[in-house]
Amino acid sequence: MAATEDTRLRCPACGYNLTGLNQASCPECGQRFLITARKPPRPPLTALHWTLLIIFIAVGLVLVGFPLLLWINGTGR
Repeated sequence: MAATEDTRLRCPACGYNLTGLNQASCPECGQRFLITARKPPRPPLTALHWTLLIIFIAVGLVLVGFPLLLWINGTGR
């Protein structure tokens, strides 16, 4: 990890970097806080994701819609 990268794990009172800390208080100012697990941010959907989503929706509509249309018209008997 680069030294200039901000991990955003900072003490709310004094701004001390709390990365890697396993105690529930800031070693700099003594402020107590809750330690909770953070999930990494979810990456945005790419053009490939959107393309696959559109294809799956289209295939689903064909697989469900066409037999339904035949059944409604009475030709699927």
